[in-house]
Amino acid sequence: MKVTIIRKSFRETVYRSFTLIARILPLWKETRAEDVLPPMFSLPVSLPVNYEKLPEEFANQFVKTKSIPGRRIFVMKDVWVSGRGVVFKYLRIFAPSLPWLRDMTLYRKGMLFVKQWAKDVQEIPDTEIVALVYDNWSAENYYHWMIESLPRLLLVQKKYPDFQLLIPDPAPGYIRSTIDLLGFKNVLPLSRRDDKVIKVSNLALPELVYYEEEEYGSQSAYRLQQATASEKNMQLPGSVPLPRLEEEELIVKVRRKLLKHFYNKPAVPERRIFVSRSRQNTRRLLNENEVLPVLEKYGFEIIYFEGLSFNEQVQLMLETAVFVSVHGSNMVNILFLQSGARVVEMMNQAFLNDAYYLMASSIGLAYYSVPCTMPGTTMPLSEDTVAINDADLVVNVPELEETLHTALQQPERVNKAF
Repeated sequence: MKVTIIRKSFRETVYRSFTLIARILPLWKETRAEDVLPPMFSLPVSLPVNYEKLPEEFANQFVKTKSIPGRRIFVMKDVWVSGRGVVFKYLRIFAPSLPWLRDMTLYRKGMLFVKQWAKDVQEIPDTEIVALVYDNWSAENYYHWMIESLPRLLLVQKKYPDFQLLIPDPAPGYIRSTIDLLGFKNVLPLSRRDDKVIKVSNLALPELVYYEEEEYGSQSAYRLQQATASEKNMQLPGSVPLPRLEEEELIVKVRRKLLKHFYNKPAVPERRIFVSRSRQNTRRLLNENEVLPVLEKYGFEIIYFEGLSFNEQVQLMLETAVFVSVHGSNMVNILFLQSGARVVEMMNQAFLNDAYYLMASSIGLAYYSVPCTMPGTTMPLSEDTVAINDADLVVNVPELEETLHTALQQPERVNKAF
């Protein structure tokens, strides 16, 4: 089955999700959606440097332009929030607070609704805006926090400079580190252990947009139709022309705001690193032992992010000229490479997830892709895309070495301004 079918299936799921959300929203009469960031259309994307050498079917999945949807903040009155970031009121769950709509059934079957009537429920008065930017995924996953939650946090800060931030408790170290670096001190920990709830008089919930989704720029069919009409200088009946915004992407703003705290530690990027996933439970490189001699031949260090603090990881990235790894949340850290560094990503050829390709293009990194196979799987590709995405991989070692050789021939550029 073709990769395009998997990508199309994901796109259709996203569209159906937003359609369902649009139908649910009218039930929340006291909720208003505030537009805080207009969309950005037809942004150019740099193709992989080794694009011409990739298998044609695989290469064709890399987009050349992308459109980023506009962003909204849902402002809600008198709602309850659970420790897992679920917003609800009486017997209704606010669908946009869920990272995955199929979780709706899970929470409806549990004891969530009962908790709002507990005697020890904390109430936040209406004198303060409370912001929620995390969900059950970003509370425990580095990728989802960095790429989805932090951009939403900047949106709230832009609209409401003074607010109280809900954070999961316990919170991974990178959550505490990033909110400290971004200067957010007024935080309210919310326990995830027993999924406690609080009542909030004024909740600000920035809309979640998945990073992979940005290439399509789709929040709803109507918004996408407006975007097309706007680009053609047309106006749909009853519509308002959408402005074109020429500025940094949100994820680039996150990068800049975090890196400014490392300006006093100048670094010349000259290290070559391979970030291993052998200590992870998913997406491991099964023939890593065959790959290591090749990497060592070209002067690569073997790195395990698990043993490094967030600040240590950022500092390492600023010293890195060539970054090699298998697709996964470990690659979020290419966000902190200096512009001009090179990235080599080993990726499942049956499931093209282009999050890091798009990120590399956004911050000016030379990007190379090496397709990998899933040995021994008999799973139909359309059956379980999560399992496909998490599958262990095998890389063609000669192809990887050829890609490394090509990447290392590119002249090194140093951008001390980050």
